[in-house]
Amino acid sequence: MQTKILEHIHASEMPARWREQLDIYPDQFVTITVDVEEDMPPEEMIRPEFIKKAEENDRNYKSEESIICETKEESDALLDKIWNV
Repeated sequence: MQTKILEHIHASEMPARWREQLDIYPDQFVTITVDVEEDMPPEEMIRPEFIKKAEENDRNYKSEESIICETKEESDALLDKIWNV
């Protein structure tokens, strides 16, 4: 595991939720230590796989393998049809 240390971070730059959890004031300076898991694949390895899946989903949608219900009545009718097969 790799550790990164961020020093002299003004707490006002942090999300308010973090400041509340850490019980610090916005005008304080903090040091943040982050442990980075090395077994996480880099973004370059994930991205093509994600794009391929998104393209596959688009093809399925375009080939009418999905159904869009515009109203609650259409949705109810579709579910009734599925459940009563």
